[in-house]
Amino acid sequence: MKRRNFCRYLILGGTTTLAIPNKPSQAQAKLRHKWVVLYWMPYDNDLSLFGEPIIEMLARGITDSDNAVVVQSDYKGDHHMRRRLLVNNKTKELFVTGEDSSDVSAFSAYLEWA
Repeated sequence: MKRRNFCRYLILGGTTTLAIPNKPSQAQAKLRHKWVVLYWMPYDNDLSLFGEPIIEMLARGITDSDNAVVVQSDYKGDHHMRRRLLVNNKTKELFVTGEDSSDVSAFSAYLEWA
């Protein structure tokens, strides 16, 4: 009987200390949006003329929302790709080195960044 009680308290005590973190992790602290939509726009062809209208529609779609849209685009004639963060009626633009949106490593880097 003593051994059973000892094991029960050992297990409960062990799980209690593991289940209650002292402080939120860094990943939990960065979460600010209910949803984040990632849009990959490799429009380095005839589709490039539709890129900006699509981005404008996405921006209008999240007006006054706690959601975010992130677009990485590559337009015909551009010498680099760019990322745009559409959050709270604001657009922040970041330039990305490289221009080959057909390269799987560029897409992988975008997903890692996101």
